[in-house]
Amino acid sequence: MTYELPGTNEVSERIGSYTQSPESETLRQEVNELLSSYSNLSDPVERQSISDALRDSGTLPSLALVESPRLDVLGDSDGVTMDDLDHILSDPDHFDPTTRLAADYVKENFARIEESTTDLWGWDTIENNEFEAYKEYYQPGDAEAAATLTPWDTDGDSTSDNDDQSVPREVGEMVDDLDELLASSSPDAQKVFQILEQLAASGTTEITLHDKDGNEFTGRIAMEAIAPGSDRSYLHLFVPDASGAERIALRAVAQRGAYSQQYDSNGMPVSFLGTKFGESGRINASF
Repeated sequence: MTYELPGTNEVSERIGSYTQSPESETLRQEVNELLSSYSNLSDPVERQSISDALRDSGTLPSLALVESPRLDVLGDSDGVTMDDLDHILSDPDHFDPTTRLAADYVKENFARIEESTTDLWGWDTIENNEFEAYKEYYQPGDAEAAATLTPWDTDGDSTSDNDDQSVPREVGEMVDDLDELLASSSPDAQKVFQILEQLAASGTTEITLHDKDGNEFTGRIAMEAIAPGSDRSYLHLFVPDASGAERIALRAVAQRGAYSQQYDSNGMPVSFLGTKFGESGRINASF
């Protein structure tokens, strides 16, 4: 007799019930029993596969948020640290499946959750108020809500509906917004690369921008996975120089709606702005 593993839909439904009633130990136990039926859940690769399915259904972020009080396993701070998460994931058999999956998700989104408030203290710790702020902006049931979330803009105010990547916009409007951002001296890098990724997703590869003197120049957008199957991608804007050779104008690593700096061969972070392009002084922007 072959035992059939529970489908992710069944697991998602049960997790959904638990996240609506997180105080119910009965529901939590039922979820853990379902997850425990995956005998190799301790395997990071298998756990990632299940995590991806649950995230796509919109249930993993909710699970991680209701499990967050259980993640401060070392008890050496007023919140959750990377040390807590690494401790759980280094010895997963000693923790419930819900805790393992939550630790995976929180570690992957640590910076995003930690930056959910304008609190400038405790940069290496996710405090309870930061989890609560993240909950406020994450809408359960939206599969990509947590991935595309940008709770605060550079002034510390909550973002407007227009910043939601799920809202389709005209290519021309996006290019105009990008042009305007690059004309400022200190644009928000996250917004700049968010637009570039949106343009790439729309199939747009060439755009026309303006330098600081109002002259037009053409840029080529390129987005490529760092490795086959990776959720991290190189995101570039290439611009021809005076000789016609393409130079990197903008560069970042994109991962589920967040953008980070690339690193050079010495392991040092490099500017979002391409070196030669930045030296050319063609735009006002600096990062």
